[in-house]
Amino acid sequence: MAARKQIEAGVIGTPVVLTSTSRDPFRPPLEFCDPKVSGGLIADMGIHDFDVARMYMGDVKSVYAVGCTLALPRDDIGGRYRQRHHHMVFESGALGAVHLSRNVGFRVRHSRRDRGTKGSAADWLSPADTDPGDDQGRHYARRGAYFMERFESAYLAQIQDFVNKVQHGGNPA
Repeated sequence: MAARKQIEAGVIGTPVVLTSTSRDPFRPPLEFCDPKVSGGLIADMGIHDFDVARMYMGDVKSVYAVGCTLALPRDDIGGRYRQRHHHMVFESGALGAVHLSRNVGFRVRHSRRDRGTKGSAADWLSPADTDPGDDQGRHYARRGAYFMERFESAYLAQIQDFVNKVQHGGNPA
């Protein structure tokens, strides 16, 4: 929300490019990935990136996406993509990229950066959510906090905003 407020206030000028990255350290349980109950990488994970992209940049005019199933056998989670890159053009003409990885195997990252004509606005998890790396500079995700712990305050703020708008009128953020 802080980044959105900067964008709305014109701090970064005209938004030009959005980059959003979500990398989870390991795949969720196989039961979660079962195509009978899972919406796949976009519905289960990337939907949040697309929501934030629209919140920062407005409506999307077109999307081009590519994906791969490297790093896990195809039959491990129903042949679903593990990594995807989405390239967007927004109605404003601005560009965007959403990069998703369900099991990157190194350094967790969830970040968004909106670059404008005067500067940029960003949000990302604290480096405290990742380890400092080993003696050869390799980084590995901490196995402790997963998305519910990392995004608890964001979920609570979203729910509170929705309830406030229902009670007092207006459109949820």
